[in-house]
Amino acid sequence: MLRNLPTPLRDPEIPVKIYFCDICNQSIPLKDLDEGQAVAVKGKLLCAACSSAASGTRAASMATAAQTAAASASSGSGAGSSGRLLGGIALAVIASAGVSLALLSQKEKELRNDLEALRRDARKDLSLAEDRIQTVQADAISAQRGIDSLTSELRTAKEDHSGRREHDQAELAARFERVTSYVKENEKLKDSVHQLQIQLAASQEQVGSLQKELNQVRSALADLAARPVAAAPVPTPVEAAPADPSSLPPLPADLQKHAGRLKSSDPAERWEAVGEVARGGNDKVIPYLLPLLKDADDFVRHHTAEILGDLDARAAIPHLIDALADEQLFVREMVFNQLRKISRKNDLKFEPSGKSDDRAKQIKLWRTWWEKEQASAAK
Repeated sequence: MLRNLPTPLRDPEIPVKIYFCDICNQSIPLKDLDEGQAVAVKGKLLCAACSSAASGTRAASMATAAQTAAASASSGSGAGSSGRLLGGIALAVIASAGVSLALLSQKEKELRNDLEALRRDARKDLSLAEDRIQTVQADAISAQRGIDSLTSELRTAKEDHSGRREHDQAELAARFERVTSYVKENEKLKDSVHQLQIQLAASQEQVGSLQKELNQVRSALADLAARPVAAAPVPTPVEAAPADPSSLPPLPADLQKHAGRLKSSDPAERWEAVGEVARGGNDKVIPYLLPLLKDADDFVRHHTAEILGDLDARAAIPHLIDALADEQLFVREMVFNQLRKISRKNDLKFEPSGKSDDRAKQIKLWRTWWEKEQASAAK
């Protein structure tokens, strides 16, 4: 009997044929068919086991018939005995075949019933499987829709995140620029505050000096109250002692132009010329700057001392020692810092804000040190 596998179990590329025994409903290997162990009897396919059992039954029936014929032959003789022997054998064979066919028919009926039950179960299972497949397919479609929805949401989220990140980066860059601007402005303000503090200190000293002069004037007025007061000469500002032009080294044309501005009557122009002359770092400008340590303007003297320190002008040391006696505190502070920078002499002290007598003693120690330095260099 040939049966085809159900469609879900078959490979669509390879046709499969399976043979079943019509007696026991067991599958029959192709090897048994090829070797003749499984046989077909009257359109019925028997496996090796059922074929062997049927052969054993027929052999037993024929043996029984043979024994009966032999018994009959031993009791009689002649042609009558031979006829009866053949008839007995034929009857035995027919009886055996009838019994085998009855058994096979009964077995076939049972097998058909079992097969029908299996078919019903298979159809039921197939129907359930189809329903399950449809359910799974519906779930798969639903899941795919969910995946598509999530993918769309993820794409939207990525776009939103990218946009927010670009916006945040741009805002951060703008904030950084603002902070940088604030830092630069703060540095400028610090410089301005420092300059104002210097100017304030200078103004305070000027106020103190003016107060002393005012007190002196008041005292003089009190002493001269009974006498006619003569007109006092108008004081003229003391300018820096001009240097001998013949002793000054020649300068390049661009520096010579600024060197000429050092003698300007405008203090602001002299202050600016000090920085311009020293911009190239040329040592030849030092003799041009030394007279400005005695300039009439406080800020010109302060700036000159600063520039001489930047130029590391060792020739300016005696002039800076003299400038320690400057009347302005902020000028004295700059002179001392630059003097210590040029001389590398840190053990000699000077207190710019100390008393005048103490400052004079300290200046004397600096001059003594410099004289020893000059004497040592001459040796």
